[in-house]
Parts: sequence; C-alpha cells; structure tokens
Amino acid sequence: LANSRKRLMLQLQKLVSYGNWARIDLKPSKCACTSVMRCNGQKLVVNPSLQINHVDVPFIAADQAFKFLGTELEPNLSFVTAKDRIADTLNRQFRKLSAADIPNWMRLSLWKRFGFSKFRYQLAVLSVSESWLEARDRTIRKAIRSWLSLTPSTCSAFIHSRNLKMGLEVASLRDIYHVEI
Repeated sequence: LANSRKRLMLQLQKLVSYGNWARIDLKPSKCACTSVMRCNGQKLVVNPSLQINHVDVPFIAADQAFKFLGTELEPNLSFVTAKDRIADTLNRQFRKLSAADIPNWMRLSLWKRFGFSKFRYQLAVLSVSESWLEARDRTIRKAIRSWLSLTPSTCSAFIHSRNLKMGLEVASLRDIYHVEI
C-alpha cells in the first residue's frame, strides 16, 4: 500500500531484496496488484504494471473479487459477504463435526484444537462488531451444548472458564478480539 508509484516500487524492491536475502522464492502468481486513483471526483482503477523478478504480478480489475490472507473480499473492499461466508463456514464445520461418528468429547477437542484456529485465522483481516462476534459465540455454545448434552440453561461461564476452574476452556471470540465501537 503506497500513495505514489515511486513508493510502491521502493516497497516492492525491498520485498524482493528481503526474499533474496532470506532465500525465499517469491511467487508473483500468488500476488495481486491494483491502483486506485481519483480524478475529478471519480475513482479510476488502473494497472500499475508491477513485476517481481521480471515476472508480471497479476492485476485486479475494479469489478473483480480477490483473496487477502485467505479471506475473499469484494471489489469495493466490502467485508459484508466475507463475514457471511465465514459464518457459513463455521456452521458447516459444526454440521460436519456433529455428523462425524466420534465421541462427543472428541468433537469438542477437535473444535478447540483445529476448528477454532482456522476460524480465528479467517477473522484476522476483518473488522467486526461486538454483536457479530456475540452471534458467533452463541453458535459455538449451542453446538457445544448439543455435543455434550448440556441443557440450554447451562451457564456460558462454564463453557468459557479455564480448565483449572472446572470449565471447558473454549475461548470467547468477544473476549479475544479487539472490537470496533
């Protein structure tokens, strides 16, 4: 991200130098570039024509969705549909875990070890509201109550408390993410 072509080229040059120093093979096909400029109040998207090691970096057009850290973003950089996709992925993970022919304690263990990590990674680039995180926390608690045959009135503190305090030690999204207000 840069506010001039000169600065952009300088950053790219530093990236290539670092890659060479660290012996990292930079793959232009895994990169993407775009340039957004304002002209008479209009937003123009132009191809900055960047190269890494003499190979063109693919250009993202104005109407093209793209992925950033594994999260698909809309052309207007809207995270709304990305948040919907993440919520759908969470629900799909819970359906798969619920359908698996494994003991209930193992479902919880798999979610805590692998599912939560994947979900947390997807949230790395999003700025979400407290209500959105709370809705996902409710989904997580509902699945855990179902797996462990807990009553709906089971206190959420039991689910989120540390193991030392006889809790299930499932992280609360609202507690671990900085929430925009």
